[in-house]
Amino acid sequence: MEFVGAGVVWLKPKSGSELSQLMEDYPEARLVSGCTSESIRTIPTSLSHSADIDNVLIDLTAVQELRQSTLSETHLSIGAALTISEMEIQIQNLVAELPGTHIANRS
Repeated sequence: MEFVGAGVVWLKPKSGSELSQLMEDYPEARLVSGCTSESIRTIPTSLSHSADIDNVLIDLTAVQELRQSTLSETHLSIGAALTISEMEIQIQNLVAELPGTHIANRS
């Protein structure tokens, strides 16, 4: 997904391979996760592939590899693009899979 506005390009890859390609194409782009609570800061124009683009932002929220959590025998891996609420649900689900565990419901 790509949005282009007045001096801003907002890119939203859906996979790790798309993200990798965008990072190669725009090595100085700013990586963001949503970025709704922060105003867009000016990024140096040397970044842009064309003279009218001042800001290149790559939104990580749709990259599936960054939205997963896995549990192995030795560690828990939490995706970097998960929200705290999503992380809590995934951790509860993963812990519930451990033998002999029980998570009490919060009221």
